[in-house]
Amino acid sequence: MKSGSGSLLKHQYVFVDRKYTRKCINIMADCGYEPAIWFAISAKPGRAWGLHLLLEDGAVVRDIPPHAIAFTDCPDAQDWTLEEAQTWNVYGSNFSLEEYSIFKEADVLVYPNKSGTYLFTVIPMDDGYTEEPEQAKEFSFIKLDNGRLTVQPTNLILFADKSFTNMKPQFPQDIRPQTTKWTIKERFKNN
Repeated sequence: MKSGSGSLLKHQYVFVDRKYTRKCINIMADCGYEPAIWFAISAKPGRAWGLHLLLEDGAVVRDIPPHAIAFTDCPDAQDWTLEEAQTWNVYGSNFSLEEYSIFKEADVLVYPNKSGTYLFTVIPMDDGYTEEPEQAKEFSFIKLDNGRLTVQPTNLILFADKSFTNMKPQFPQDIRPQTTKWTIKERFKNN
């Protein structure tokens, strides 16, 4: 379990918008993108996920928002917003990272109409939301086909497995969220 921040399972080569890393003369000007290595994330309740990056000059920048990076130096989605990059704010500082092997580099459909490739999952832990079955979420980090990153809960994504899943996916409307805390309780009897 990570608390506050932690290393990715595998670093990612990305490009970061210089507006988030450099002192541009005019903050509204297009400062361009620079290469970076994304090596860690941070979780601060009520904020966006923070990305930790190593820049080519050796500088480390922390808590860069997910909409500030791209997987190319000229992404299709130039005006990517935080709301497009992430649906929910972080709600706890403790988390675990996992790359589910069944989804390794799997194609993903993101609601309502974006597609991309699965990178990894962040599993929040030890907070009030996670303890409540109807609120508990895992977040998939996805490299979108438009060159951007998005972080989405599992109810807003569909995975493609050519040997198992429907080849014409549609978002199901009848998935039942968990509402019960399932537990086995021991009963002691006086003998």
